[in-house]
Amino acid sequence: MSDTFEHIELLIIRALENSLDKAGTQELQTWLEEDESHRRYYEEIRKTWEVTGSADVEHEPDVDANWNRFTSRLQAETATSTPVIRSMKWYALRAAAAVLLLGGAATLYFTTRSREVEIDIRTAAAQKTVIQLPDGTKVFLNEQSHLRYAQQFEGEERTVYLEGEAFFDVAQEEQRPFIVYTDHTRTQVLGTTFDVRAYKIEPVTVSVVSGKVAVSDKKEEKKVILTPGRRATFRDGSQIEESAIDAKATAWKKNMLYFDDAPFNNVVEMLEAYYGIKIKIEDPKAANYQFQGHFENDAKLEDVLQVLTESANLTLSREQDVYILKAK
Repeated sequence: MSDTFEHIELLIIRALENSLDKAGTQELQTWLEEDESHRRYYEEIRKTWEVTGSADVEHEPDVDANWNRFTSRLQAETATSTPVIRSMKWYALRAAAAVLLLGGAATLYFTTRSREVEIDIRTAAAQKTVIQLPDGTKVFLNEQSHLRYAQQFEGEERTVYLEGEAFFDVAQEEQRPFIVYTDHTRTQVLGTTFDVRAYKIEPVTVSVVSGKVAVSDKKEEKKVILTPGRRATFRDGSQIEESAIDAKATAWKKNMLYFDDAPFNNVVEMLEAYYGIKIKIEDPKAANYQFQGHFENDAKLEDVLQVLTESANLTLSREQDVYILKAK
């Protein structure tokens, strides 16, 4: 679960405890108005809170302490790219754990997990994985990414939630659209192949290889229809730019690093994520540099950094585990 959802959960719990301040109340209200799924999410927690809250009227829960006790017993340590199966009621149970004894909360968890189960997959730096969804859709998940989806797709939609980057080869189902949500966008298809890139450090991009894709902001106020070879870029969560895709759109699937006039700071951040390292820039002018080039899947870190520093007229040194870039 992302830090954003962790924060929203805490706001909801405080609201149910009547201990949420004015700023928090406004933030929660804004979040609720953003999407229907947010309001359903809130209702799940509220209903569970009402069911369990009468267990001890006089008890004032310590939310953080009880939640930590609860998760230490029930949630196995997450291995990178290993699916973590959790109840979709899990979010509601966080509130329940605040007012229940551990045993009661555990009972509620195991009672509901058999009905609605969610798969949670994360990848680490320099790690990719391939996932097959319940409908047969194949997902290629890029490094440092996070994908959530139901163990069984039920209802009128097949919905997944993405942070990071993934390439989707969607199974054809004309009666049930496949929908990918990111923090700022909603992408809907019936059967196609496309890439969604939604890292927090850069704009969201959706690139279509085959089929047709409808992309919009989460409120569905702005929408664009993409055909093969086209890409939509969302800036500031609302501005949409459409353009032709290039080789870098799916280069990561071949373990290639591809940069096309990329800001120097973005290049450094991507290299840190790709190789799992730390790079420190000590030249303030470097922020104005742009870099163009690509590296094959067997490129060594030292070779990549050498090309990067020479192109920006920098020097490279290393102190323990930190690579340092300085002006010549």
